[in-house]
Amino acid sequence: MIHRKSVLFATVLAAAQPVACGKKEPAPSKETDAQNAAPPTKAGPDARKPEAPPAVPEPDPLPPEVDLSGPSAPETSTVFFSVDGAMIPMACFDKPKKKLLSGARCLSLIADDATVLLASESGRALDTVQGKKNALCELSDRPTSLTTPGLDAGNTYTYAAFPKALGRSVLVVPSTTESNRATQLDSSLSTRLLDAASGQSRTSLEGGRLRAAQRATLDLNDDGKKTEFISVIVSSTDDADKVLFSGLFALTGDGDATPQLLETAKGQDIVRVRGAVDLDGDGQRELWLGLTFDGGNADRIYTRDSKGNLAPLGKWTCGA
Repeated sequence: MIHRKSVLFATVLAAAQPVACGKKEPAPSKETDAQNAAPPTKAGPDARKPEAPPAVPEPDPLPPEVDLSGPSAPETSTVFFSVDGAMIPMACFDKPKKKLLSGARCLSLIADDATVLLASESGRALDTVQGKKNALCELSDRPTSLTTPGLDAGNTYTYAAFPKALGRSVLVVPSTTESNRATQLDSSLSTRLLDAASGQSRTSLEGGRLRAAQRATLDLNDDGKKTEFISVIVSSTDDADKVLFSGLFALTGDGDATPQLLETAKGQDIVRVRGAVDLDGDGQRELWLGLTFDGGNADRIYTRDSKGNLAPLGKWTCGA
């Protein structure tokens, strides 16, 4: 609460005026004094303080940074989840077996009451596992996803990581990479991508119209060298709804390098890069891709060999 002092105005204007011809001017009335008095130009003990501007509410702050300390791979097993109402295990590192696994085989590596990191573009939080539950995209009588109190309360996130220290290695591609501005392509790059798509497609793409659905970059090895990922769709010039090709390309090296096809999608489905995570602690992140299809989304992890070639680790989630 703001306290303001009560200020009394003295009628001193007449005393401050010079007297003409030795005659005393009549004292002005209080009403005249109030009308003619000039506002004080210098703050003083008797000056009225200006009214404070109305307070503007501050925007809600993002959740505070969470503690991601502790062991991670290769010192301990790890599990990486996509989130759709529950935590869907995508992939994991099984320390005793020293192997990368996928899907329900990862559930044995995490127990009830274990602490997990839940995260999205807008913030991160720690929560605890509270048993199995179907994700929104699952109908199985035997759930293979996990829940937490926060998820049961309706909180939404993009991914979950166990242990929480695994979150230190996660890179997430922002949704802005799908904006019209981000997906602009010059004619030279469009031609290179169309040529690369034509070499991989069983359908002739001659005369097709290419557009980008996503354009993003990731530093997968923390070596300062970024890989560019471009999700493209080639549609018929006569019918924009007729998709001839849909796929995700990676561009590395110089600007003239041939785009490398990572994954294709069927029909009007779109495949995107969603992020990357180092599951086994070898310093090389596995790639996290997403698939958008009619009625839903799916995710899966891809491993890379020493030559950079990708291989899917398990199936797409959500039955895609």
